[in-house]
Amino acid sequence: MRPATLVLLGLGLAMALTSWAQQAQPGGQMSLDQRFKQLDRNGDGKLTPDELQGEWFVRLDANKDGFVTLEEAKAALAR
Repeated sequence: MRPATLVLLGLGLAMALTSWAQQAQPGGQMSLDQRFKQLDRNGDGKLTPDELQGEWFVRLDANKDGFVTLEEAKAALAR
């Protein structure tokens, strides 16, 4: 993958995670925890590739176990 592509993917990930965090603001917006629960359609506390599509899943699944946990999403946001 070319460096420019990696930069764009990183920026996209940062923007999405920042958007999740900003939704914690007053005025009816969602927190990261709420958004995670919304995406977790089966309620098992993990996001699968079916629940979180494409490159987002690959980037957030830090331990490569096939699931994205809320802790992994929060850690990615902190980076």
